[in-house]
Amino acid sequence: MNQYSFLDELKVPDEILQSWQITADMLAECAGVSAALIMRVHPGEIEVFVSSHSHGNVYQAGTKTSLSTGLYCETVMHTRHKLLVSSAIKDRDWDHNPDIKLGMISYLGFPLNWPDGEIFGTICILDVQENSYDEKTHLLMERFRNSIQFSLAQIHKLALVIRQQKETAIALHQSEERLRIALASGQVGIWEFDIQTNKLTWDDNMFVLYGASKEDFSGAYDAWSRRLHPEDNIATELALQNAIAGIREYNPEFRIIWPNGEERYIKGHAKLVSDEARNPIRMIGTNWDNSADAHTLQQLRLAHTAINQSGSAFFWINPQGQVSDVNDYGCKSLGYRQEELIGQPIWFFDPNVSAESWPATWDDAKKRKNFTIETHRQHKDGHIFPIEITTHHLTLNGEEYLFSFDRDITDRKQAELKLRELNDNLESLVEQRTKELILARELAESANKVKGEFLANMSHEIRTP
Repeated sequence: MNQYSFLDELKVPDEILQSWQITADMLAECAGVSAALIMRVHPGEIEVFVSSHSHGNVYQAGTKTSLSTGLYCETVMHTRHKLLVSSAIKDRDWDHNPDIKLGMISYLGFPLNWPDGEIFGTICILDVQENSYDEKTHLLMERFRNSIQFSLAQIHKLALVIRQQKETAIALHQSEERLRIALASGQVGIWEFDIQTNKLTWDDNMFVLYGASKEDFSGAYDAWSRRLHPEDNIATELALQNAIAGIREYNPEFRIIWPNGEERYIKGHAKLVSDEARNPIRMIGTNWDNSADAHTLQQLRLAHTAINQSGSAFFWINPQGQVSDVNDYGCKSLGYRQEELIGQPIWFFDPNVSAESWPATWDDAKKRKNFTIETHRQHKDGHIFPIEITTHHLTLNGEEYLFSFDRDITDRKQAELKLRELNDNLESLVEQRTKELILARELAESANKVKGEFLANMSHEIRTP
């Protein structure tokens, strides 16, 4: 019920509350009942928000009751439909209803909703006697319900506008605070360039960024341009002229040289100010030291160059199995250009993976984190070759990838094949030689046996006269 604290905190203006009071009084009078109520739900409880000034009404505005107690209104809010109970004491579903203790045995209620569909509460009538309420009463309550919901829509719309204004004010305050802190800490310098007089004005932080002193800075445009790195001078001045001409915004990055010879990277941003005739008259901008980011970018570029020039194929695979990035060697190993591989699924060149098997492959790789296996790749010309792949599961900036590098192990596999052939040949030779030795031994044993028998016979004949 009413899950959003924003809605629960919305205040109903007094003038609308007064009109709702008139509505409740009219409803009780026209229906001839003891009580006409507008109920508002809160987390864990429900409030008598408006109560008719009718004779016999036992409900006081502002009274709150806990939910989950079997109230008529709870069913209305839960089902989002009207509820009619002609006589609670005759209805086994309602004979335990707590309103019976107050003497209210009949009930007719309709849900009230905020324009986004969240429940506000109910509009209902109750009476001390059995009452089915005629069709006119039903129609009257529907019209009053629609009128109240129209008011809720206006309250909601106004509240959203006010809320947006507050959030904008908070965001502006936070932005101003961040700018104040940045300026105070010397991270951002502010400058102004008068196009007509060619005069450049710096705040104190600009002198810190450029490693300069006020005494050495004349304020002329040339005093700034002389501090630019020679290799960046032309491009930086062209960026300024393009901004003045309205060709593009001024947001360059350039190098400067401090008086001690140190190079620093500066990032700039500026807005052009024009007169009523749209002629540019001045520029107001900021500079900040971007050296740390520039050096990091350089290191990334060097790393990317090293990867591209390495003798291994590197692939970045996203959770859908698509190639997000591949180095030059990876393209060369498969015979494709990079633009042909980016966005292709891994089964485009891996015969051991399919679209059906990929989800299980991804889940397994994610669990194992990193591993090395042997598999195969298929070249653009169709031939399949063996590879050894080392894979790592990584998360970068909230995105998951499999980062893998492949090594073509064709030579190794061929060497292993030759080694197996040599081993097989060696085993065959050993087996053959063994058979020859066994045969030789058997022949020798047979010869020895014949020799022994011959000598025995000769010895016998010699001894016998």
